[in-house]
Amino acid sequence: MHTVVPFEDRAIAIISTEGERPFALNANSTEGIPGIKGKHHPVNIVGLASIENIADPTLISIFPKPAPPPGSIWGDNYSILNGTAYPFGNHNVHQPQSLPVLDQRSDRIYCSYSRPACASSTPAIPTTQ
Repeated sequence: MHTVVPFEDRAIAIISTEGERPFALNANSTEGIPGIKGKHHPVNIVGLASIENIADPTLISIFPKPAPPPGSIWGDNYSILNGTAYPFGNHNVHQPQSLPVLDQRSDRIYCSYSRPACASSTPAIPTTQ
């Protein structure tokens, strides 16, 4: 687990991991993304948990992974482009931390997602083929 954001007024918490990382399991592995050692992160979720009993939180729901819009070069999955697998997943969720300049609402969730552009440090623009 990476982040837990409690909404005590509603007895719920947003929980999340921090996306897929190719080096998460075994930095010496050659499985996973072509050109990168390592494997995909084993768990990649944003979920909703009941914290009614704080000593025994209960997972209520897992939010779906975002899907590309119709006609996107990504087809129907941000994790695969032209047959190549890329890590894709949630990076973090908004944490209000009681700061007045940040949105304090408990009826919405803000989550950012990330995907490396390519296996090298050179930027790449995906193309359709």
